[in-house]
Amino acid sequence: QRPSPEQIAKVKAWYESLEPGGLWFVATMMLEFGMRNSDVKRIKRENFVTRDETVYLNYMPHKTENSSGRIVRWPVHETLWQKIKLALEFAWKGASQWDANADGLMEGEQHNTFDINFYGPNPLCEFWYLGALRAGEEMAQTMGDAAFAAQCRKLYESGRVLLEKQLFNGEYYRQIVPEDKRDVVYQLGTGCLSDQLLGQMAAHILGLGDLSDRAHAKKTCESIMKYNFKDDFTHHFTNMRIYSAGRDAGLLIASWPLGGREKFPVVFEEKAPEGPAI
Repeated sequence: QRPSPEQIAKVKAWYESLEPGGLWFVATMMLEFGMRNSDVKRIKRENFVTRDETVYLNYMPHKTENSSGRIVRWPVHETLWQKIKLALEFAWKGASQWDANADGLMEGEQHNTFDINFYGPNPLCEFWYLGALRAGEEMAQTMGDAAFAAQCRKLYESGRVLLEKQLFNGEYYRQIVPEDKRDVVYQLGTGCLSDQLLGQMAAHILGLGDLSDRAHAKKTCESIMKYNFKDDFTHHFTNMRIYSAGRDAGLLIASWPLGGREKFPVVFEEKAPEGPAI
């Protein structure tokens, strides 16, 4: 059911009363909603236009019975752009020490969606990082910030090379656990993680291109299916929440086909989840 003119007026008045940070929040949420509902397939640089010293994001939603088919325009304010820069710089400048030496490869303590911390370079966090650097570069170019765009590009290029050189083992991307963290529980190590290419998936959705060697990414997908997919769980023990049992088919969080499974490995590794971890 379409909203009434009174409801539309109230929402418009509320929107116009927002500060720049609030405008950014609303724009981000609407854009995410649009992409999830296939309203927005790709956002390109030409979708951003400058008018009266303000950058606007324009996009045309797919016309449906619930949409007008008119162009949606959201303001992009300089104040939030500075905060986006600070958020990204936190990876190599902040107390996090994720990428303390600013070489594009994260070696520090990296909290993740498994509610654990990975130590040392690992594919799950690194692909997200490379994707964030590419997004930072594109946003910086849109905002006319050539210096920050160049910095993001430099870190991305360096990180991409180190990812391939240090993490790809010929079949998939692994984690390098530092020697002083060998006794820390819940590490992936030599394991094959099903979620390792999620950052690449997001980059493709956003039109940011390949974050790694395409042939290696393809080989990784093949390895994930080869080692982690099970077409029957009848004799499989699941130590966490059970989403697959009996003759169900599913994809394990991780496996250790080359050996080296940690005594206390990454949590949920024997579980076939309901969806990817992000």
